[in-house]
Amino acid sequence: QTWEHFWLNEGLTVFTELKILRKVYGEEEATLQLCGRLKSLAESVNHFGKDHNYTKLIPDLSGGEDPDDAFSTVPYIKGMSLFCLLEKLIGGEEKFQPFLKDYFHHFGGKTVTSEQMRDFFLDTFREKAKTDPAVAAALAGPIAQLDWQKLFTAPGMPEFMPACDAAPVEEARSLAQRWTKAGDDPAALGSFGAEDVKDWGTTKLIVFLDALLLDSEDGGG
Repeated sequence: QTWEHFWLNEGLTVFTELKILRKVYGEEEATLQLCGRLKSLAESVNHFGKDHNYTKLIPDLSGGEDPDDAFSTVPYIKGMSLFCLLEKLIGGEEKFQPFLKDYFHHFGGKTVTSEQMRDFFLDTFREKAKTDPAVAAALAGPIAQLDWQKLFTAPGMPEFMPACDAAPVEEARSLAQRWTKAGDDPAALGSFGAEDVKDWGTTKLIVFLDALLLDSEDGGG
């Protein structure tokens, strides 16, 4: 409804985008994308400072602050993390996906606040809890324990972030380290080949090149 609730749009967009990536390109690509997004969130929080107003999901812009000044990856990735938390607590994708469809249908073409999203989430699952014991248990347990005000207004990194399998990232970084270690040694360089990156997607290659560039810069090259 206002720029303070910008995260609703962008956080849900990233949440949905990662699901599409997983379906279309597979688990590894989605994992690499997720790891990259979480890294960018940490960088944004470090840039502003962990206690800064602009690291909140709902920053306070009542003093006339320019929304552009608050722009960062925080609403995108911290917002995505909150939707991941809600999905996890309510019982996973099978329970959460129908809610998303209802949410899009209900608020399509309208403005919405964080509190309206929260109320719609709770109302939707209270209705489902009447016939679904698992949802009823989730509502009475972990969902009831949520501190929504803290989720919306606490600065810094979120307490919950989706799990990120670091294996493909480490594989790319490991190859970069081997390249750096090889230096100008012809024998060492001869051990590398196209098979090293066979079937690697663009994102994994970018992780490799970023790590290679970082190693070169650290070494003064």
